[in-house]
Amino acid sequence: MKRIFIFLILPAFFLLSSMSGCDKDEAEDPVEPNDVLHVEFRNDSDSDVSITILQIRPHGNAGEPDSGPTGDWTGNIFPAGTVLASGQSVNIDLSIPNLYWSEYRLGILLDDGTTFMLHEQEGWNDQTGPPITHWGSDSRMVYVTVKYNEDIGIYVIRGWGDNAV
Repeated sequence: MKRIFIFLILPAFFLLSSMSGCDKDEAEDPVEPNDVLHVEFRNDSDSDVSITILQIRPHGNAGEPDSGPTGDWTGNIFPAGTVLASGQSVNIDLSIPNLYWSEYRLGILLDDGTTFMLHEQEGWNDQTGPPITHWGSDSRMVYVTVKYNEDIGIYVIRGWGDNAV
């Protein structure tokens, strides 16, 4: 009888007692959303110009892309002296809450040394800029292609992307 207890009952007892520690109340340790988004911002290799200024403006929940701005434009958020030639990138940390998004606008540097903001060009439409979303990951790869549009005579954003890494 003693052998039966040792070989059958005792292992069952240890198994059941070890499982009792698995019932953890999820409310004990709430997970705080991360408000820091790590971004690799890349000037696409097809761009015609260098990018020197990146400004962002917060919007609401990323699931509601038609929501209007919820704050003002920042100043330049690139590190001082940043000049992103075609194909180059910079890593920055942005304060965008998890599940939210911001739009951005750009300042460019021409080969002759002229610097200006794209949205200040005559003929620029006032549509919402491309997004940077804090969705699916705390790290993003954001890229943009800036080209000269000969038909309208201004520099435009020809392509962009915002992908979780």
